[in-house]
Amino acid sequence: MVINNGDYELELENLSKISRTIFNYESIISANDVRGLFFFLTNVIEGYGTSSSDVDGVQLMTVHKAKGLEFPVTIVSSLSEYNFPLAPRDPMREKDNINKDDTFYTPNKFLEYKDCSEADEVNLGLAEENRVIYVAMTRAQDILVLSVVGKMPEEICKISNYFNKNLDLDNMSISSVGSKPEENKLNLSYSSFADYNNCPWRYNLLNKLHFKVSQKEVTKMGSIIHEALDVINQEIKDSGEISKENIEKIAKDTYYLHGGTDEEFGDYMDSIFDYYNEIGFDITVVDSEVPFSIDRDNYRFNGAIDLIYKNQNGEYGILDYKNTIFKDYNREKYAQQLLTYILALKNDSKYCDIEITEAKIYAIKSRSLIDFNIGESRLATQKEEIQNTADLINSHEFNKNESSYCNICEFFKYCNG
Repeated sequence: MVINNGDYELELENLSKISRTIFNYESIISANDVRGLFFFLTNVIEGYGTSSSDVDGVQLMTVHKAKGLEFPVTIVSSLSEYNFPLAPRDPMREKDNINKDDTFYTPNKFLEYKDCSEADEVNLGLAEENRVIYVAMTRAQDILVLSVVGKMPEEICKISNYFNKNLDLDNMSISSVGSKPEENKLNLSYSSFADYNNCPWRYNLLNKLHFKVSQKEVTKMGSIIHEALDVINQEIKDSGEISKENIEKIAKDTYYLHGGTDEEFGDYMDSIFDYYNEIGFDITVVDSEVPFSIDRDNYRFNGAIDLIYKNQNGEYGILDYKNTIFKDYNREKYAQQLLTYILALKNDSKYCDIEITEAKIYAIKSRSLIDFNIGESRLATQKEEIQNTADLINSHEFNKNESSYCNICEFFKYCNG
């Protein structure tokens, strides 16, 4: 079935939800256990509803799921003594058929490294539960409702008493519930910008419907190398220099922390040291992994710049790492990315006064350093390209763009059956 048009929006949303479930299974459990994946899907699929939802409906979620979100009215439900917030339970107690699981510390005699008392363990557990309640309560923008089952928990009593003592609730009036929602702005990154210009339909699947695709090993290795270079560059920025021994230690710790294997370790270390011998030791680190945001009327462009540096002549430059072999047909794509970064720095209060005279890509697999032209005319063109792309996305223009890339696209079957 070919579903690359608006007639199958609901089917695509449901397929997207399944793709995210598979992605999470691969990330957390295994990317190779197909039998386990099907067992998992079989047992959880009934718990999934359709992606069709009522815009004005009430959202039900765990406290953990609500982190970072805010709502005009927030109801924290099912507060009860010993259960929410959760109280530690003695593992030696007589257990009933409902609360079989232990929520108590592991006794010290079984963990020799533990140096805190049982009372400390209890207090730490209670403090963590209080933090959970705090997160739940602070999701409210205007009205907070605490719903209690049975006896009110002691910690909630403290909250209630505090409010009664410090707030004149009887004389408080709220003219309206909720604040005017901020107009939804399109959030762009360079990846999503490039996706759209490569194929608007693919952008729609990845960024609007939120399909997930399996992470490739080369992508995983690229992430590890980026992380190692960032930690090393931050160390250079803070101390002004770094020894080869310290580079080796940081690189090794980062590699194994993120699941690197012994088979690829040698090539990985060679990549790190080849970079520093090629350019890393000859430049001054100004900043590493620099976040930015370009805010316009109808879009917000977010990202991070791998490295801002000074060359030996005292001129400023930017550098982006690519875990790839440089191919000339990618030059324009990389140039657009670097030009976007320079536009971002021109809007950054910290770096708007510095002049970027160099823009480079370091291709890790080919050990090559590539320079790019960054004239004002090119910056103006890139600024216009971003605006045009944002306008098209906001107009819901998601046509299929046929090209040679289609043959290797993850969504080839959706478009061609």
